[in-house]
Amino acid sequence: MTIKEASLRVGKSEDSLRRAIKSGKLRASLIEGKYEIAEAELAAYATAHAVHTQSQPTASSAETELQRLRSENEKLKTDLDEARRTLEDNRQRQDTIILQLTRQLEQSQRILEAHSVPWWRRFFKR
Repeated sequence: MTIKEASLRVGKSEDSLRRAIKSGKLRASLIEGKYEIAEAELAAYATAHAVHTQSQPTASSAETELQRLRSENEKLKTDLDEARRTLEDNRQRQDTIILQLTRQLEQSQRILEAHSVPWWRRFFKR
């Protein structure tokens, strides 16, 4: 198997396996410029370094994983829709508050403008 396949099997990075090959901890054959690792060598490396190998996924486990991912995807879609509704509600509340504050500000300005005119002008309306 290739280094990529072996890295997926043992859950280590490809660079880690290359270092193990160069240090002699993992035996591999160099064929046409690519390392080939035997199953037995990978199993020996995994047991010697307490790495758990993962078996090749079967069709049923792949379908189970696919179903799990689909249900997780549906849950995430539901969560996203709920978050969007919450954001929309918050935007409406913010708009309402801004409108109320704007009206209060306009009313306060009218009151202040009314007090800026002297009382006698308001009384005699000149």
